[in-house]
Amino acid sequence: MIKAVLIGSGNVAWHLAPALREADIRWVQVYSPTLEHASRMAERLGGTEAGVATTSREDEVFPDADLYFFAVKDDAIEGISARIAKQIAGREAVAVHVSGAIPLDVLRQNWARCGVLYAFASFRITAPCPDLRVTPFCIEASDPATLQGLQQIAQKLSDKVVEMDSPRRLALHIGGVWVNNYVNLMYTAAEDLFSEAGLDFSLLYPLIAQTADKVVQGQPPRRVQTGPAHRGDLATLHRHETYLSAHTPRYLDLYRILSEFLQEAFEKSPQGSSF
Repeated sequence: MIKAVLIGSGNVAWHLAPALREADIRWVQVYSPTLEHASRMAERLGGTEAGVATTSREDEVFPDADLYFFAVKDDAIEGISARIAKQIAGREAVAVHVSGAIPLDVLRQNWARCGVLYAFASFRITAPCPDLRVTPFCIEASDPATLQGLQQIAQKLSDKVVEMDSPRRLALHIGGVWVNNYVNLMYTAAEDLFSEAGLDFSLLYPLIAQTADKVVQGQPPRRVQTGPAHRGDLATLHRHETYLSAHTPRYLDLYRILSEFLQEAFEKSPQGSSF
């Protein structure tokens, strides 16, 4: 069993830490700057009966763990990992973070052994845990032994484990922002439009599923692009912009930017669906 300290109690920690117990991780302490959050996380991991302590003070973080697991906000990783490293100076502990955007070097500057265990999924405390068996786990490490250890851990959680350096992991993270966060913003824009017009958003469900299914089935996104901007239908674009200007003007500039970019990035097609 790997004796580990969990640094953080947010969305990723909430779902990933319990799963990691299946990978021979024995949590001995949870740190969070808010003690209530640390206690809630510790209870999820078995609480005092399972030997999980809590603290809201960095100077009380156990100095004798095998693994320090940093599941905190990206902008907090560098500072807190450096401070914890000073407390365990001289020990052969491993530091791991779970961020898609932060390079391994942020840990390597203070830890002799370190790595990244990035689960490529969207985590929220208020939502069920994604199916980790089909979730890609991206790993990177400072040395072969640590990489092998992370691989063994990840393979107990997922069927898709990929060794990936920091620049490619950043590209993956950006891709996730495009297809998840920004696509969801488009859903929000449509939902606001429908709400103003008195339409049921569920009318869009079949179209959403149809478009996503094409990509999931392996069709290149560029080849399945449709719509008035793609086919150069300026009259329809103008009607859309006029309607948006009158009903949901906050989305007008976004619509124009996307339409103009789409026209420039894709060849105009004389055919295509009405969408």
